[in-house]
Amino acid sequence: MKAIIPLLIVLILSSCNKKVTTGSSSDSSSAQPENTTPLPEPTQQDIAKLVNGNNRFAFELFSAIRTPKENTVVSPYSISSALAMTFAGSRNNTEKQMSTVLHFRDDQDIFHNEFKTLAGDIRGLNKQDGIELSIANSLWAQRDFKFRDEFFSLVKKEYNAGLEYLDFAKDADKCRNTINQWVEEQTKQRIKELLIPGAVDASTKLVLTNAIYFYGSWLKAFNESETFETEFYTSADGSVKAPFMKIKEEFGYFENEKYKAIELPYSGEKISMVIILPSGKDDIEHFSRGLNTDLYNTTLPSLIKKKVDVIIPKFKITSSFDLEDYLKKMGMEDAFTGAADFSGMTGKKDLQIDKVVHKAFIEVNEKGTEAAASTAVTMRKSSAAMLPVFRADHPFLYFVKDNKTGSILFMGQVMNPK
Repeated sequence: MKAIIPLLIVLILSSCNKKVTTGSSSDSSSAQPENTTPLPEPTQQDIAKLVNGNNRFAFELFSAIRTPKENTVVSPYSISSALAMTFAGSRNNTEKQMSTVLHFRDDQDIFHNEFKTLAGDIRGLNKQDGIELSIANSLWAQRDFKFRDEFFSLVKKEYNAGLEYLDFAKDADKCRNTINQWVEEQTKQRIKELLIPGAVDASTKLVLTNAIYFYGSWLKAFNESETFETEFYTSADGSVKAPFMKIKEEFGYFENEKYKAIELPYSGEKISMVIILPSGKDDIEHFSRGLNTDLYNTTLPSLIKKKVDVIIPKFKITSSFDLEDYLKKMGMEDAFTGAADFSGMTGKKDLQIDKVVHKAFIEVNEKGTEAAASTAVTMRKSSAAMLPVFRADHPFLYFVKDNKTGSILFMGQVMNPK
């Protein structure tokens, strides 16, 4: 199955009250002192706590943004990455709200050091066993607007972020096109015109971008000659014709009276797709309301290798979101108002978040998908009885995860594969 999952998250920061300001160097009195003491190497337990926090945010955000009848794809890891760079500049109550909503550790020095280690682990999957996984960060700053050198140094060191100066005040649309071109290059032309006209203007002072592109082949590919068309039940009394892939192989599998779960590894088994299928055709709404890290963390260790008759639809999904209102409702109110304190960026309380734009794409077919995973699986010999059947012929949830850390790279729902 070939699949491509490019994604981009953009945060646009503007001057408070939309005033166009340029200025002299910031007042360092409001800036926190830099920690020059070498930090210890994060332990596996430290990274596990970071991942669990990121995944908690993933489920909470997904619950807020999902629409009952619509297909969805989102990259919570990418969103956390972009917001982590922004978090680096937050102070006081803004910092506390971001830490609470995003489940970030409140000690920033330790947090960014841990995030760097996690990102390094994930980046290390690129070019291994046919997996392509690239992550890029970039900052686009207003020329002549004064930022703290310490802020740019931190995001370069901890997030490997590039920095380019543009002139939004003089020609915002030209700046928009420059950023959109970078997006296209990072996502291999899969995401175009991410920033629509008007997304940036003369008040824009900083744009933070994070882009992810993933391509992976199945460890056990589906045979294209066996793909067939049949009914996908969008509800108990509605259906559409859709192409389904099928395979009989050993996979991590779990089922109970409420749902079935299966893990489909990509080449190299470092990344996997996990599909969770509620039992009834109309159960996804009720099931999704109880979807959280506890259920996710309980399901993964319960997957047991056995031979399974797998039947899943091919699908292609694109999703776009403006996340400002969702993040406000989750508790990040100050960051979007004149009360915002991003003095860690400038030394002054003169910036607030204007927009948070997120766009993602996924395609799943016989050869592969954009994702990879590796999970600890208990091995046992499968029984000689009838093979369990995993037939995803009604709405289901899916996750693409890094198997070493457990990080959810992509997640979503399929309500209608057509």
